[in-house]
Amino acid sequence: MEGKGASYTWKSDNSKVGNGTMSITDAKPNEWINIVMDFGENGKASGAFKIEKLLEGTKITWSMDSNLGTNPIARYFGLFMDKMVGADFEKGLKNLDKVTTSITTT
Repeated sequence: MEGKGASYTWKSDNSKVGNGTMSITDAKPNEWINIVMDFGENGKASGAFKIEKLLEGTKITWSMDSNLGTNPIARYFGLFMDKMVGADFEKGLKNLDKVTTSITTT
C-alpha cells in the first residue's frame, strides 16, 4: 500500500528505539506527506515531509510535533528533543538522499 493509510510498524529490544507505528494521514504528490507516529506508552506525534523542487535538486524538510501535555517532566524533556532525535533525522535524510540519488542515476 502507498499514500494515505499506508503504514509500517517496528519493534526493538533497544530501549532507545522502542516499538511503534508510523502511518501516512494525508499526502499531495511531490509537495508534502503528513504522518502520525504512535510510540505506544510513550505517546503519539505528528510529522511532515515538505518537498520543494529547486534548480539544483530537491529540498526535503522533515518536522515532528508532539503534545507533551502538562506533565512538567515531559515538558522538561521536550526542551532536549532536538538533541535526542536530531541526529536520527539527519541520518534519515541522508539515507533518503542516498536512496533517491541511486534511483535517479540508474
